[in-house]
Amino acid sequence: MEFTPIRKTVIVALFLATIFLPLFVTISGVNLYPSFIENRRLASFPAEDLRNLRIVSFAKGLESFINDNFGFRPYLISLINSMKYSMFGVSGNRNVLVGKDGFIFLGWRHLDISDYRFTNRLDEELLRNWTEAMEERRQWLAGGNAKFYFLPVSNKGTIYPHKLPGWIERVGKNSRLDQLIDYMRLNSAVDVIDVRPALQKATKKRQTYYKKDTHWNHYGAFAAAQTVIERLSHSFPQLEPASISDHRKSYESKAPMNSGVLLGVPFTGKNWELEPINGWTSKKEIRPLLKGEMKVYTRDDPKAPSLVMYGDSFTSYMERFLAEHFRRAVFCNIWEFFPTANEQFPLEIIDREKPDIVIYQRVERALGEKTGNPDGIERDFTKLTVPDLSNWTLLKGVKLAREKEDYILSGDNSENGYQAVSPGISVWPDTRVSFRLPMTVTGGSMAVGVLDETGSKWIDLPRLADKEYTFNTGDNRSISIAIVNNDNKQVESGALVHTSAESVPLAIPEFDKWQLSEGVKLTVTDDSYIVDGDDSAFRYQANTQAIEVDSYSRYALSLPVRSLKGKIALGILDENRTRWILPPTRLKKSYIIDTGANRAVTIIIANDNKNRDGIERTRFDIPRQAMR
Repeated sequence: MEFTPIRKTVIVALFLATIFLPLFVTISGVNLYPSFIENRRLASFPAEDLRNLRIVSFAKGLESFINDNFGFRPYLISLINSMKYSMFGVSGNRNVLVGKDGFIFLGWRHLDISDYRFTNRLDEELLRNWTEAMEERRQWLAGGNAKFYFLPVSNKGTIYPHKLPGWIERVGKNSRLDQLIDYMRLNSAVDVIDVRPALQKATKKRQTYYKKDTHWNHYGAFAAAQTVIERLSHSFPQLEPASISDHRKSYESKAPMNSGVLLGVPFTGKNWELEPINGWTSKKEIRPLLKGEMKVYTRDDPKAPSLVMYGDSFTSYMERFLAEHFRRAVFCNIWEFFPTANEQFPLEIIDREKPDIVIYQRVERALGEKTGNPDGIERDFTKLTVPDLSNWTLLKGVKLAREKEDYILSGDNSENGYQAVSPGISVWPDTRVSFRLPMTVTGGSMAVGVLDETGSKWIDLPRLADKEYTFNTGDNRSISIAIVNNDNKQVESGALVHTSAESVPLAIPEFDKWQLSEGVKLTVTDDSYIVDGDDSAFRYQANTQAIEVDSYSRYALSLPVRSLKGKIALGILDENRTRWILPPTRLKKSYIIDTGANRAVTIIIANDNKNRDGIERTRFDIPRQAMR
């Protein structure tokens, strides 16, 4: 072939374009694939190294920047991932699992594989955290005559285990959701709506989750919504579930699938929407919030109850089906309404709406993180007075002796045997209560539990608490406290029980005598101590020197710290400053601690920022009057 000048020019132009176009795209910062997501933060241009003439660091940073931001890189990754999926049925992203028949599931970043195998267990602390938080919401809403329901939604793998990759073998018998539902039903009065049976039944007839997306489709959402209505009808008999036969497919659209976003592959799927054959009866209105929006549905039915429902993206699929049953239904997405999904409660919306029903929905995979409530709905436990140990019933062979303010309990060597049981203590049914029984085990293994009014069933399973024992009374009008051996084998048990129920005020040094961490600044005014902290995640901001205390004593701490910016927490360390007596917790007006064997404690104020990205410097103040 003869290369004419024109051909040579064209070849050179194409060659130069091939070389320089990706570089131009890299430098210009054009976003060619805005929906592409990677499981890391891409390297940024090392401008700081360039300004400070750090040549070696700049060269390394520039190489990383070019590697991560090379022009057309997202398209190349997308092409490779598409080929891996379509040709070999595998994933090009560890956050995405490709199962049988092309079904896609969340992978390592979003859901631990042990969740699929039922080997990832919730510990006691996390179970109690979720249970007590939901119970707080229930009780706060009950004070306004509203019913609270907790709606955990199944992971896709829970409903489609037969579509998971063949190498994932289910080992355990119960999931973390099974754990939490069982624990919550045993230890609280929270009404939990389990939609899994309805979804599993519906799945036998039609597909209920998208093939290439982690969410349920409209069939799955409809099955779940009608299960919700059926449960609500127990308290609101005017509510009646709808029938799938009264609905039709309204239209089919091509919807983007979120697994495709993670892979960088433009997956789309059939999106059948359901609507009543006779049309919707509710009117929809979208109202803006400071962040995101809330959706309000209204119907001309004054006898129907009202609803506020907040949850994650699964709620949006259900809202229209649910709204058809209420005179007014308000829905908000936690990812839009709240900065931290697991730690908020739509207090303002509920105060304004005053609904009959409040539903909190969370997907199953979110249950592995702690939750909580704003201070506005925090409720104190009803405090129980523990009968003097001299009035307890001792089991055969168990001995009790008194030494000053303590009782010495000498137990037997039985396995799980009762050692001592209190007289019946009167309580109100369906009430959140607490009591204190500071006990140091001196032999074997002992635990404290709570029996129901018949003395035959546990309300609160035996455990050894660091602070208070808290539980819900359920249907009981009296309870008994029991001290038992805890899996004790051939070892004589014993315990030292401190009986003093009075708390002593903990003397707090003036704040200008506290130790501040490097970079933390203190400003003293006539009224307040103002502290400007740093932008760390969990670093100490200020702490006292060791404060002398009596061992095995109860102290009350009052330190009204006010957060002005960022999030902070207060905690108390033991005399060696190696273990928490009071783990860092959100700010309260007062705290109660047991010193245990410690003769000194240290108070700390620390940052409490779970999300390390974009943290601002913290700021807080303490009224000077509170330190006097």
